[in-house]
Amino acid sequence: MTARHLCMLFMSILALATWSAEAGARTRQERIQQRAWKNLPGQKVYLDSRSPLNVVELAAGEGAPTQVEAHLWMPANARGPVPVVVLFNCGNTMVYPKEGYWSERFHRRGYAVLIVNSLKARAPGTKLTGQVFRYRYATMADVFAALKFLAADARVDAKRIAIMGWSNGGMSIFAAAIEELRTRYVGPDLRYAAIVTISPYCAIATLGRRFSSTPILSLHGERDDFMLLKPCQFYRQEAVSRGANFEMIVYPGAVHNWEVPFRVHRDYTQPTLGDCYVMTDLKQRARLLGNGTTIAFGTPNARDTVMSYVKACRKIGITEGKHERSRADSHARISAFIQKSFASSH
Repeated sequence: MTARHLCMLFMSILALATWSAEAGARTRQERIQQRAWKNLPGQKVYLDSRSPLNVVELAAGEGAPTQVEAHLWMPANARGPVPVVVLFNCGNTMVYPKEGYWSERFHRRGYAVLIVNSLKARAPGTKLTGQVFRYRYATMADVFAALKFLAADARVDAKRIAIMGWSNGGMSIFAAAIEELRTRYVGPDLRYAAIVTISPYCAIATLGRRFSSTPILSLHGERDDFMLLKPCQFYRQEAVSRGANFEMIVYPGAVHNWEVPFRVHRDYTQPTLGDCYVMTDLKQRARLLGNGTTIAFGTPNARDTVMSYVKACRKIGITEGKHERSRADSHARISAFIQKSFASSH
């Protein structure tokens, strides 16, 4: 082959590579736009909820009335009332490998999907840092607002509604099994058929006096240094002692965000509580600290005690990224768990 032919071949390869990169970039941008919150499939709906800012308001069903935005995606050509899975990430944005992937997967199974955006109405245009903690009790109220909204829709099978949440959303949806909250917000006869949490944030979760028998499946990375395992093990132990039907799966070697198809990387700026926790216990009417301290509601200077503990526990830096074996197992496990829960709810 002559030098001229080699040059022409090289230029052709370069042009093809440039075109492919541009086409790929366009495709990625199109996918991002299609999966942006404003472009989600289905119908935009609003849930009548409340915004309790403390545990007393949460337990009493108080707080400012709030309309929470959500997207309801009904299956095509549905015959009769359909099952629904509520997807709950507590953020102002949708993360495609989480809500997007699962909404498409459930939709193909003939399930309706409701994706809830807890923070858009409460903290529009703000960074999520701090807002998740400020509105953590409000997001628990949203868990019940979603259930009540769906049960009132004639197209929905009220006995086959499941809820699934990640990270901070996982923390919020534990509330679905807390009996005093469930009866307060939706009454004694309405409940979720299944609860699935993925890498939930247990460090500031709320413990109820009594838990329902609604099956809970909670999936964790063994080496998750953001949503750590130890507080969740304590939470499960306490929940089971109060009646919870709680299965915990721990994936060896998996770090945070093990279920997304991203390479593993280290974020050196993200703060975390580490193994520490500050849980709200409605049974004891107190906050439980990981160092064994119990602080009763109404204790003077309680905030100072909690903040001193939190500052001493605080760590900086997390590792996150995919763990393919865990991801594949979780897909099969979650699908089977929800399908079995729906079947036993008839």
